[in-house]
Amino acid sequence: MSETKKTRPFLRGLAVLLPSVLTLWLLVKAYQFIDSAIAEPINTGIRSAFIQIPKHFPQIANALAIGPDHDALAEAANAQNITENSPAWIELSGEVFAESVNTWWTEHAWINLLGLVVAAIIVYISGRLV
Repeated sequence: MSETKKTRPFLRGLAVLLPSVLTLWLLVKAYQFIDSAIAEPINTGIRSAFIQIPKHFPQIANALAIGPDHDALAEAANAQNITENSPAWIELSGEVFAESVNTWWTEHAWINLLGLVVAAIIVYISGRLV
């Protein structure tokens, strides 16, 4: 049997698989780009907005229940010898709330999909505008 007849099945198999593998690779790379370049900054902005909520809208922060309770805040203040309702107390409450939001965010990994959904909507809208 000649050498060309032995390699034909391999080349035909490669010709069948290559478009599928290339398409899959392109889809994975597109997802990675959108996740790192668009969705992650959106998630950071959403997380920052959650951290700023109690400063401007304390009722919403209480309704969402993502911040520390009064006991946890008092315990952190006692550890640092800070009196209640002092400027240091307000600063400490912001720090403890930010830590609480970041902990809540990492415990609920599915929330990162929010940035991906917003990124997909942005990509769709920009595609419609072009």
